[in-house]
Amino acid sequence: MLDTKGNNRTLLCRLCNGKIFAPVYYLDEIEIVRCNHCGLIQFGRYHALVDLKGHYSYSDMENINVHSRFNQNKIVRASRFRADFFQKYTGLRRGKVLEVGSSEGHFLHEMKIRGFDVVGIEPSPVGVLKSSEKGITVINDLVEKANLSDTYFDAVCMFQVMEHFENPIEIFHLLHSKIIRGGYIMIETPDIYSLGAKFEKKPHKLFNKEHITCFSPEQLNALLTSVGFMQIIACHYDYDGFRVPYAKSIKKIFAYITNPKLEGPLQKILENKIDIHYRSTPRDEGGTVSIQKERNNKQWIYLKDIKKTLTAPFDIFFGYIAYRLELGASYIWVGKKS
Repeated sequence: MLDTKGNNRTLLCRLCNGKIFAPVYYLDEIEIVRCNHCGLIQFGRYHALVDLKGHYSYSDMENINVHSRFNQNKIVRASRFRADFFQKYTGLRRGKVLEVGSSEGHFLHEMKIRGFDVVGIEPSPVGVLKSSEKGITVINDLVEKANLSDTYFDAVCMFQVMEHFENPIEIFHLLHSKIIRGGYIMIETPDIYSLGAKFEKKPHKLFNKEHITCFSPEQLNALLTSVGFMQIIACHYDYDGFRVPYAKSIKKIFAYITNPKLEGPLQKILENKIDIHYRSTPRDEGGTVSIQKERNNKQWIYLKDIKKTLTAPFDIFFGYIAYRLELGASYIWVGKKS
C-alpha cells in the first residue's frame, strides 16, 4: 500500500497494530476497514500529517460569513455544558488547561471566564484568528507537531477531535507526559455503535472523510487506561448540549423503552444487508457556489433560526431526558492520570 507521499507502507491497526482487515464500507474512493483482531474501524489508508495540516489550513472564504446565529448560540451552550461537566467530575476550580483542537476558542473562553489559565492547539488559521479575538492563546499546528516545550497542564480536553488522529496511541502518550501527576483528561468523540447513531437514516453519514478512526467505548477505555489514565466517568450524550430536534430525542426515548436492541445502519453494514458502496455528487459543476445560492442559503438559515427558536423548549426538555438515559450519539470520557 502507498501512503500519500508515495512510499510503501503496511497498514496497521491504530489500536492493536494488527495487519488483517475486512472491508466495512466504501466512501467514494476511500475504503473503510475493520481490524480482524480488535474490531477497530478505521480508514484503510494513511494520511500524511502534511496533508492533514493542508486540509485544516484551507478555509472556505466564500461561506465564512454565512453563519446561523442560532447555531453559534448552540456552540456557546455546548461549551458551558462541557465546562460544567469538566468541573463536576474533576473538582478543579483553577489550573492550566490545554484544549487540543480548540476550533474558535469557545470552550477555552468559557474556562478563562471561570478563572482557568488556558491554551489551545488548532491547525485551522480561521480558528486561531477567531480565538485571538477572544484573547485566547493558540498554537497553530497539529498536536503531533506543536512545541509544548516544558509546559505542563492540570488538564487536557478535546471534543470531537481524537477521531482525526493518525497515531492515537502516540498522541495520548505525549499528552499523558504533559499532564501533572493527578491531573485530568476529558474526551468527547462520536460513537457509531451508540443508540443515537442507530437513527442515522443514511448509512454513509456514519462516516466522515476527516474521521479516520472510529472508537467504540470499550476500545477508547482500553486505549486510555493502557497509557496511564484511570476512568472517572463515561457516558453518552449529544455533544450540542441537548439542543437537537425534539423529534429525534422522542424517537430515541421510544426505542429505548420499546426496542433497546434496535438494528441500526452500522449493524446492517456489518451484516451485508445493504450496499456498502457510496459515491457523492458534486454540489455544483466546477465546485463553486453561485451568488444567488448564497443568498438563498442566508434566507434558509434565517427561516430555520425562527423555527428552532419556536421549538426550543421541546428540544431542551426531551433532549434532557435523552441525556439522563444516556441515549446520545457522542461518548464523553473523563479520566485521571494515575
